[in-house]
Amino acid sequence: MTWAGQPGGILIVGERPTRGEHDAFDNRTGQQLRAQLARLAPGVPVAFDYALRAGDQLTGKKSDQAILAQARAWLHHTIQTVQPERVIALGPDAHKVLTSLPVQASVVRKAHSFLESGCPVWYLPRPWGPTSTNRILKRWYERDLQHTVTAPQPASSFGGTWRQVLTPEDAQLAWEELSAAECWVFDTEIFGPMHTPDFRIV
Repeated sequence: MTWAGQPGGILIVGERPTRGEHDAFDNRTGQQLRAQLARLAPGVPVAFDYALRAGDQLTGKKSDQAILAQARAWLHHTIQTVQPERVIALGPDAHKVLTSLPVQASVVRKAHSFLESGCPVWYLPRPWGPTSTNRILKRWYERDLQHTVTAPQPASSFGGTWRQVLTPEDAQLAWEELSAAECWVFDTEIFGPMHTPDFRIV
């Protein structure tokens, strides 16, 4: 399954296709989402794709790395082709594939991060399950969807070199760059619980 829709505007990235889909978001959820986007952003091109292939499951184990690597290569190709102005990640697995950052889905609203290109990635919960059946969660989702589509384009705050350190080789390369600089400021940010596959150092 390849991406569907029109390039150059909004890219919607879901977690994985459902049974019976022939094109991305060729289901009831996709029909509802297309109708909502046509109302919220008339005339804006919208493309759709999935972060994972059918049957792929992230379990929090080392076996996730091969799945994530393949998924990121796939989405990189989609992003290069679509050239979106903003990306919307539907669900924590979609956000993790896009940004490498885990999301605590129950507490995150109207949040965005960035791709390395500076393109913003907005996070939304899965638009099915409790989001579609719980009156309060559904109202929040609809408001947050409107915000992610209509909010002013955020500017990336990356003003210089930044690196995500995942391996000893990454750490060595970051140290070499810092050592060669005339001056530098060092800060460490972490994501996820320590000693788990989600733990990251930026």
